[in-house]
Amino acid sequence: MQLKMNQEQTKDALQSLTGDAALLLDDREMTEDKLDAAQRKLYQYKNVPVIGALVYDIVTMVEMIWDYVNKEYRQVPIATMTVLLAAIVYFVSPIDFIPDVIPGIGLLDDAAVIALALRIAGGDLDKYKKWKAEHKQNMVCTADDPVDVAVKNMFEAIPYRVAKSEMVDDLSALKKGDHIYCWRRVYSHHGLYIDDEHVVHYADDPDSHTCIHVVTLAQFRTRLWYDFGKHKHELATVRRRTLKSSPCKFSVDETVARAMSRVGESRYNLVSNNCEDFVIWCRNGEALPEGYFAFNEEHSMNAEDIPVMT
Repeated sequence: MQLKMNQEQTKDALQSLTGDAALLLDDREMTEDKLDAAQRKLYQYKNVPVIGALVYDIVTMVEMIWDYVNKEYRQVPIATMTVLLAAIVYFVSPIDFIPDVIPGIGLLDDAAVIALALRIAGGDLDKYKKWKAEHKQNMVCTADDPVDVAVKNMFEAIPYRVAKSEMVDDLSALKKGDHIYCWRRVYSHHGLYIDDEHVVHYADDPDSHTCIHVVTLAQFRTRLWYDFGKHKHELATVRRRTLKSSPCKFSVDETVARAMSRVGESRYNLVSNNCEDFVIWCRNGEALPEGYFAFNEEHSMNAEDIPVMT
């Protein structure tokens, strides 16, 4: 495995996400999700030197994007915003050049992409800070703030949607067709619940092939990480999206049938066709273009025939 990105690879990584980031800027809810994930990751890794050195800059990026999507600050080229958001998307991505879980080096690529975005957008970030000062709005943090203070201020100053989800303490309360998700350290992973033995989700299968497949609830909840070179795992808490944030216009059986019609699909896209997009589509989405599905009706399955990945 290559353990360091060169300049060309860093540039390619950032450019590869700018198109998706431009579309993402038009979707406030999805942009908020990325900013929320960035805050969580920043909190988790704030004491890692390569990220700690960028805390102030990342907080400023998050703050500027937040003001942009809320139409409070628009005196900035769209190209600048797509670069900044593309860097945030890369930062929170579970699939990047160097896996975050590798001790010591797993965040080097994230830092490189963030640093490149800062070089490109530095002038516009300075203008944004000047605008905040002129409007007597304090920045969330300053370069002189300790890392812990900067991250704490970020969580307190940048609000996100309320009642987006609820924690499920009693798993027996889950219902067929529920939109569930778990936090896997720095990002949320979503699935469509059928029963304790069947959750449909978009993720890597046992052969590391990213596709829509079925697992048990326990498998869906399992998250892995490295600790001093050793694999560890735990069962994550299950959260259920509320009807407000994940409306459902289909019957339970129709929702499950829609999910099963896409089992085997391998067209994952971090921004436009990810695990959350899949569940939202099952419950509320419009029909996808003809020929989109990897499996047609002839190959679709009923819930009782679902093959569970082991």
